[in-house]
Amino acid sequence: TSATGTGGFLASNYDITYVSGSLAITPKALTVTSNDQTTTYGTAIALSTTRFTSLGLINGDAISGVTLKQNNNTTTPALQENGTYQGAINGILATAATGTGLDNYTITYVPGKLTINKLNSVTWTGAGSDNNWSTAANWTNNATPLRSNVLNVVIPAGFTVNFDATTADSANKPTSALTNASNLVFGLGTDFNLSNVISGSGSINHQGTGTLTISGNNAAYTGNTQINASRLHLTNARALGSGSLVSNGGSLSIDSSIELPSLNVIGNVIIHSSIYTSGAQTYNGNIELAANGNTRMDTTNSNITFNGTITAGINSKGTQRSLLINAGRGTVVFNDRIGSDRGLYANFNNNDTNLYTLRVTAGRIEIKADILTFENQIYNGPVYIGDNGTNGTTRTLISVDPSIVFNGTIDDIDPTTPTHSLEAKAIAINYSATPILEFAGDIGGAQPLASLVAVTGTQLTTTGTQVGDISSNPVSYNGTITIGGNVTTAGDQSYTANQITLGSTSNQQQVFKTTNNGNLDFNVGMQPNSIRINNSIADHELIIDLGRGNLGASTETALASSGIAFKEILPFVSGVDLMSEIVRHKSALATDINNGDDLVADISIGNVEDAGDSAKCDTKNDDNCAVSQ
Repeated sequence: TSATGTGGFLASNYDITYVSGSLAITPKALTVTSNDQTTTYGTAIALSTTRFTSLGLINGDAISGVTLKQNNNTTTPALQENGTYQGAINGILATAATGTGLDNYTITYVPGKLTINKLNSVTWTGAGSDNNWSTAANWTNNATPLRSNVLNVVIPAGFTVNFDATTADSANKPTSALTNASNLVFGLGTDFNLSNVISGSGSINHQGTGTLTISGNNAAYTGNTQINASRLHLTNARALGSGSLVSNGGSLSIDSSIELPSLNVIGNVIIHSSIYTSGAQTYNGNIELAANGNTRMDTTNSNITFNGTITAGINSKGTQRSLLINAGRGTVVFNDRIGSDRGLYANFNNNDTNLYTLRVTAGRIEIKADILTFENQIYNGPVYIGDNGTNGTTRTLISVDPSIVFNGTIDDIDPTTPTHSLEAKAIAINYSATPILEFAGDIGGAQPLASLVAVTGTQLTTTGTQVGDISSNPVSYNGTITIGGNVTTAGDQSYTANQITLGSTSNQQQVFKTTNNGNLDFNVGMQPNSIRINNSIADHELIIDLGRGNLGASTETALASSGIAFKEILPFVSGVDLMSEIVRHKSALATDINNGDDLVADISIGNVEDAGDSAKCDTKNDDNCAVSQ
């Protein structure tokens, strides 16, 4: 309407028709961005309607509120998984803005980020209807510690907590550090790897049929780990902390790459692997070896103590289950039987129970019980023979199909009195094998044994014979005995073999001595030179000092037939009857002494002085009459 113009334009000169045009006003762009929000696992958060920012409002237009949702929830659940939720699907989404003048805007909603942090700690309350880990009511604020939602779990004293199958499922497995003062039970039927870091004085109790692997660094764990008829596998040097392993016939294996600080086992245990420790190993129960081949038990110069029996299960001979022990400079103590009871040979199982080979290396080896193996016994270190207080004073070591080697000394464990006897027997099942018995060091050098029996031979199988019995017929003797050092016992010494070798390449003088009038017998086979010297006869001096004991008739015969001379030290009884005392010693021998025979003897009486008439006694009739040197 009301047209105006230029150049003398007058609207009245025209018949003007006005045609209407159109006006387009487009909505203004408005951006609404949800604010980022944060909570902690176990704590719900209401997303509110006002936690947003806007960009683009003008002319007093305003937003009074929006609808905020995450995962379609206006309040995030308390037990929603920890993590970061963002983006158009998982983030905090705003919709349905309300306010004034909003029709003039095209609204774009930008999602915010929801962060759910891990809960620092949750405590077991046991308020649920059961004792399962996965039951929310058992935890403070129902904050069940599954997956990685909780950093630290605290189980106070006085509870039994069942680490149930739901918790152990790979989708739920917790990663929390665990401070435990109660009894944590694993009754799982499947294998499970407990990788959590564990501390506290509570116990881990494995009762399930699956293998429980402990792989966490549990240096602050002081409680005991218990296994029943279950399998436990360790893959971390600190898996057991400083506590003991309590076993009720359970099974133990340890990764070959780790060295435990120490190991204390209470109860019977089946061992499926080698065991390496820097400190002591103590086994207060029976051990069964289950790993085929060699099982090693090594420490770094610390003690290894066996307070129970050691056996090797079914088919131990066929699978060659052997025990190799190395304690460095430490002490190894056997306080109970190794292998089966000796018993009748008719009842002997030639395939089960016994170790195949036993090898012990230590600074001190204490044998306080009997040992029976299928194959070699090797002792690298000084051996001390004793008892456990209930099994008598005679120790019997038997190798069947066989050899026994002592590469160190042998002494009585009693430091004051010769109390214990040793019977060492290397026995072949048949004559296809040659049994070997070797004594490299002195026997009784520090403390004499009560007596010594050394036997190699072939097992008798007649009715009533025991394991280790051989024929008394020299024609049937089998095997060799090597005696490298001096031998001192209080009582008898007996050596039985097809051949006996005396001395060593470095030993020029060898003494066989009994301190309490014991006898000496070398029982050898029928072939010539059945007794031989390990170095040249000319360089070897054999001295026999038996007090009033006897040198067996067959012994002198064997020495003579082998061309071996010896010196025999005879006790001084009566100065005037010295010849009769020599004859008494020789009268039982195969070689008689006749009148006119030459007899050479060395007599050392030291310095002699008259003690005066009042101090003299009748040396001819009184054996207690002594001569002072």
